[in-house]
Amino acid sequence: MPLQEVTRSLDHQAIQERRCAWTCAGRAMEKLVEDDLDEVERCAQDLLKSVQELKKLKEKEQLSQRMKTFVLELKSSGVNIEKVVRK
Repeated sequence: MPLQEVTRSLDHQAIQERRCAWTCAGRAMEKLVEDDLDEVERCAQDLLKSVQELKKLKEKEQLSQRMKTFVLELKSSGVNIEKVVRK
């Protein structure tokens, strides 16, 4: 998969995960007002899962950026990337 597609996919996943986190936080606040503490706890756990996933996605994005920079450096040094990839 080309680096641009990887970056786009990671961006899309991050947007979806942020939406999920936002929903969990909102639901937790609603249930806190309703004094449904068990549901607040479940929402908080889901929110933490989303935060952990966002951290993983951020690490993947950073790796993708490093790879992109590395490929550009190789190209600017005159290395034919297609030949390197094939071997």
